[in-house]
Amino acid sequence: MRLPQFVFETVKNHTKTKKTNPHLLLYRYLYGGKSDSHKSSNSDSKTTTELKNNFIYKADTNILKHIRARQNAAIQQMKAYKPVSKTFQLVDRMVVGLGIPSSFENGLLLDWIHGVPFINGDAIKGAARSYASERMQENETQPFMKIFGTLKKEEKNTDQVNAGKVIFFNAYPTTDTNLFDIDILTNHYPAYYTGQNSEAPGDWHSPNPVVFLTIRPDVKFGFTVASESEELATQAMDWLENALIKRGMGAKKRVGYGHFLSSDADLSDNSVSEKKSIVIPALDESEKLIQKIKGLQKAQIPGMAANLVKEIESIGSPEKQKDVANALILQMDKKTRKRAKDKLWMKKLNDFQG
Repeated sequence: MRLPQFVFETVKNHTKTKKTNPHLLLYRYLYGGKSDSHKSSNSDSKTTTELKNNFIYKADTNILKHIRARQNAAIQQMKAYKPVSKTFQLVDRMVVGLGIPSSFENGLLLDWIHGVPFINGDAIKGAARSYASERMQENETQPFMKIFGTLKKEEKNTDQVNAGKVIFFNAYPTTDTNLFDIDILTNHYPAYYTGQNSEAPGDWHSPNPVVFLTIRPDVKFGFTVASESEELATQAMDWLENALIKRGMGAKKRVGYGHFLSSDADLSDNSVSEKKSIVIPALDESEKLIQKIKGLQKAQIPGMAANLVKEIESIGSPEKQKDVANALILQMDKKTRKRAKDKLWMKKLNDFQG
C-alpha cells in the first residue's frame, strides 16, 4: 500500500533528523538528551528543563503545511459557504491545554494524530461568544443567536434551542518551525500550599520552579469562519478579532499570555478568501513597535516592559526611540509607573525621553 505523501515525508524526515510527532514525544516517550544513548540509565537524572528543551529540539511540525492545505481545500469544497479568514500574531507566549495531564503535571494542546499545536474551533467559538455576549448592542441579539445558536448556554426550553449558522474552524500556525518555547512558574512556598507545613510562608522556604511548554511569542495563526451568510461570517470574525486582541486565548491571560494583534499579512497562498488584498504601506520598526504597544492592555505592560525597552534600544534613531518611549509610558497607568520608578527599564525609558 502506498503511503500518503505527507506520511512518507514525515517518516523520511524522522530517519534523517530523529525528529518525531510532538504529541507522542510529550505525552508518551519524552526523555532527556539529543540522542538515543540518553534513553537509558541517566534519563532519570535529567531535569524538567532539559527534558522540555529536548522536546523543542525533537518536535517535528513540518506536517503543518499539509494540514493547512487540507483544511483550505475542504473549505473551498463548501460551495454554499462564504469563508472569512484573518491572520493574528501572538504578542506574548500562549498555552492552550495547560490542564491536560502529562508526565510534567501540565500539558499543551497538540493534535492527537499529527501532534502539531493548534487552537480548537470550540475554544475559538467560545472566546468569540463570551466577548459578544457581554459587548453586543441591543440590536445585535438576532445576529448573535444566528451565529452562536441560543442566547443562553444553559437554555432548557427546546423552542429556544437553535444551531448556530457559523462554523469556527481550528486555527493553525502559518509557519511550520520554531513554534515552541518554555517558561517557568515558581512556587515560593510549596510546603505551605501542599499542607506539608502548617507554618506561615516565609523567606526560609525553598522555591519550587515549574517548567512548562508554551507557544513562543510572534507566532502567527490563521483563523477562518464560514457561513452561508457573508454578513454573519463577517460579524463573527469581528467579535472573534476583539476577543483575541482584548481577552486572549488559553491560560494565564491576565499576565499577558495568549493575546494577539492583527497581522498585516494575509493567509498568503493558503488563504481561502477570494477577496482582493489591500496593499498597506510598510511601516518602519518604530511605527510597528508603537502599533504593538497601543494594542496592549495596561495589565500586560509590567510583564512585557523590559523586553519592549530592549526593542526600543535596537531602533538606533534617538528621535524614534523617544517617540516609542512616549507611547509606552502613555500606555501605562499611574500605579505601574510608580512601582517601576526604580527599575532599570523605567530609567532607560526616561533616558529615551530626554
